[in-house]
Parts: sequence; C-alpha cells; structure tokens
Amino acid sequence: MPGVALKTIAQFIDIAFLREAHRRTRKDGAVGVDRQTAEDYATELESNLQRLLDRAKSGIYRAPPVRGVYIPKGDGSERRPIGIPTFEDKILQRAVKMARWCRHHRHTPLVWQHAALCRKLHGHYGYYGITGNAVAITRFRWEVRGRWQKWLNRRGAPGAMPWPRFEQLERRYPLPAAIAIHSIFRPTANP
Repeated sequence: MPGVALKTIAQFIDIAFLREAHRRTRKDGAVGVDRQTAEDYATELESNLQRLLDRAKSGIYRAPPVRGVYIPKGDGSERRPIGIPTFEDKILQRAVKMARWCRHHRHTPLVWQHAALCRKLHGHYGYYGITGNAVAITRFRWEVRGRWQKWLNRRGAPGAMPWPRFEQLERRYPLPAAIAIHSIFRPTANP
C-alpha cells in the first residue's frame, strides 16, 4: 500500500507501559525455556525493560519458543499440553494487552472512560492503599492521568488534547485522589 504508514501496537508502548506491565505480571509463575525467574529479571529491571522496548519498537523482537509441559485434566486420568512463555514475553504480552485496551477505548464517550478509570483507581486504592504506600499510589494515579491524556491526544488530529485542554477536562471529570484506605493505626471492625 504505497503512501500508507503501517503501524504496530508497539508504537504505543513506552517504558512506563512496560514498568506497569512488569508490576502486573505474576512473579510466581512457572519459568519458560530460558529458565529466567522474575527475581532474576528484576535484578537489572530498567535495562532489561529498555532492551525489550527497543526490540519491540524496532520490529526485531521474536517471541521465544514456549516450554511445553503436560498437566492433568479435571479428573487426573488424562493429561493435556500447555506452553509456558518466558518471563520477558509475559511482560510484553501484558503491555500489548494494556495498550490494546487503551487504544480500543479511546473513542468511547468521556463519561464512560472516566467511570472506568475511577473504578480501576478505586480498586487499586482498595488493594494497595495501605499506610506507608502513599507515594506509590500517588505515582500510580499520576501515571493513569498521563496515560489518559496521551490516549485522548491520539483520538483525532495531532495535538487534539494538549495538557491545558486536558486540565480543563479534568476539572469536569476528576480522577479520585490517591488515599490510603487501610491504616495500620485504625483498629479493624472484626479483630
């Protein structure tokens, strides 16, 4: 197709997306063919994520072979094959899934986007909102805010949602403040 720029989902993934994908990826899963654990990968997390991003964006990333194992079926009398990807591949799969969600929903009405983001933030605060975790949940809210602006900016013409315009929109559709829901200093209702 002459004159048409082909785009891949990798164009929409950046280092922050990969960091969040790493955070969301199960760390206790089985290892792939490379035998690399989540702890091994995390020892040089930033450089590993940057190399992964560079390979994904340049188009040279190829998913490594999966490790094949057999697991028992429901009653245990038969076994079925499954494939276990490498930890790095799991991170990239998660990032692609997140990017597709954002891309898919960027044209939905703002009211729906706002409600979905608020639900996700409230769920995040409910799970991670503990005493002493204020910096992390505030950073997460800030990242969500930045991602929302980024995807709204990609809705139409370039520069469709610059930051000043997004801040006006945010006054109408504010994201919930980052708060610690669970306190170690408050007694629980059911001890």
